Amino acid sequence: MLQEEPCSVDCTNTDDIAEMDNFVKIAQDLDFDLSDSDLTSDEKLYFQEFIGRNRNLFTVDLSELGCTDIYQHKIHTGNEKPVRQRFYRTNPIQKQKLTDKVQSHPVPVYSIVDQSVDKQLLSGRTEEKKSNRLNPCFLTWLQ
Repeated sequence: MLQEEPCSVDCTNTDDIAEMDNFVKIAQDLDFDLSDSDLTSDEKLYFQEFIGRNRNLFTVDLSELGCTDIYQHKIHTGNEKPVRQRFYRTNPIQKQKLTDKVQSHPVPVYSIVDQSVDKQLLSGRTEEKKSNRLNPCFLTWLQ
């Protein structure tokens, strides 16, 4: 439950009220459904203003996510060296199989799979391997 905090705007200043209304409008455009919440109407307004003021900190879908240089992700492979290969094209039969596979499984709306994976498959730069290592990595989902 939110603690009682003073109103973030001066109710006598029309500029503050207009600014708050602008932030509330930004939050309402995100389609937050607060109808089932236990918040009072003042708390809902305060929450919407908070979301609107800090819109750059929240994301609605994965397309709004970007890159960062704050954290560097490392993939631990143990004692194994990374597999590095140049791109190479597949033969037309394998390319058609991959194209059919991609088109037969539509990507969900909120998919983590990057669109570049589909482009890579369709371009024919990947093929099945005859080794115990799989490359590239595919993320799958269950429906």
